[in-house]
Amino acid sequence: MQELTTLHTKLDRLLKQYATLQSENDGLLQTLREQNKELDKLNTKVATLENKLNNVQTANVLAGNNGDSAVVKKQLNSLIGDIDKLLATLND
Repeated sequence: MQELTTLHTKLDRLLKQYATLQSENDGLLQTLREQNKELDKLNTKVATLENKLNNVQTANVLAGNNGDSAVVKKQLNSLIGDIDKLLATLND
């Protein structure tokens, strides 16, 4: 009879551990879904910034205007900085 009681106690402990692990798994899956959504947003933002960068570079080449090159360089540096920040966030 004592063996049955011991077995029942162990079974209860295992069921509690299972419930705890299941709850933790659900939480981790929710976190993963949220991070994937954030990653999608950041990927979209990176793509937008890359497009803007390409547009600025194209405009600079087409304009051939050396007088505005300092302004364009400043804008490009700003865009590249934004892209670097986004890439760093994606790598975290």
